[in-house]
Amino acid sequence: MKFRHSPSKKLIDGVARSLNGDPAWTMIDEQRLAYNLVKGHVAQAVATGEKAAIVVVGGPGTGKSVIAVHLLVDLGRRYTIAHTTASKAFTTNLRAIGGRASVSLFCWNKDFAHRVTPENSLDVLIIDEAHRVRLTSNMRWTKGEARSTIPQANELIRASRVSVLLLDEQQNVRPDEIGSVSAIELAAQEEGVPLIRVELDAQFRCNGCEEYIQWVNALFSASAVPASGWLTEGEYDLRVMDSPEAIEKALLAEVKRGHTGRLVAGYCWP
Repeated sequence: MKFRHSPSKKLIDGVARSLNGDPAWTMIDEQRLAYNLVKGHVAQAVATGEKAAIVVVGGPGTGKSVIAVHLLVDLGRRYTIAHTTASKAFTTNLRAIGGRASVSLFCWNKDFAHRVTPENSLDVLIIDEAHRVRLTSNMRWTKGEARSTIPQANELIRASRVSVLLLDEQQNVRPDEIGSVSAIELAAQEEGVPLIRVELDAQFRCNGCEEYIQWVNALFSASAVPASGWLTEGEYDLRVMDSPEAIEKALLAEVKRGHTGRLVAGYCWP
């Protein structure tokens, strides 16, 4: 499989139109700073041949995927580029935005195994949800001649001149997912590629205060704590319901009133 390609202008323009029509994809503050940093390193790498790996670290709602898709649209007009993830749901949704022609643009991490993707096939590879990078790209149906002999993190860095890895170390899903800053640092060191780290701290999705965010993080850990003053202010509606159907009914009622809504579910393993 070859990834030395430039996305068509029609495809990139189509994705751009979808983003411009949705305020959820608007970049602000430190998101734009990270975006500009990546653009600068890509221009330098293409001009000089020097590789770079950029790790963008941030929790849920800090705008990692917003940065990723804007980079894809902007850099895709000038450079060979691809977006990759291990998430079936996320990649499927992005392909829905881009249409049938976007299959080669929105890829899976395993597509960049070193025996099927030559080194530096791309100018830029955006690895979204990099916390889901696996130890190996091999799967039970991988053919013998394509089986990988190096870690997946190394393969992803090898595949392009500039690798942009966006991750949250607390969002691994499966036990064999080893994506972490330390794992990426080791892979970059082994490949002789300088690593730049960018931190995203501001919370944009829920627009919550720091105490609320800390409480949510604790709630989904082994050390839950009681809610503090933020709950008594009356700005939050926190309810426990008996069934998924009840949650969905309440959510749809809020959406009907003009609010945005989202239904999420955990992926649990011991």
